[in-house]
Amino acid sequence: MRSPIARLIDAATGYKPTPARERVRIECPTCGRRQFTQLQDGDPPHTRTVIANCPDCCQAGDEDRVEFFDEKGKRIPQ
Repeated sequence: MRSPIARLIDAATGYKPTPARERVRIECPTCGRRQFTQLQDGDPPHTRTVIANCPDCCQAGDEDRVEFFDEKGKRIPQ
């Protein structure tokens, strides 16, 4: 929960935080790098984690493998 002062600043600047249900964690299985981003249009519903190689770990000619998981860690079929 944000403090009252933070909410006032948010209202004054027009900032609207992304709801947790719309945030997705992207993780690279090779180097372990992680970051959060918004849910994309092509992502399956209920996606909370995406496992995909980051640009630094992708090799030329490698097949791009992307896996989706829900909030309980269960794999979502594509």
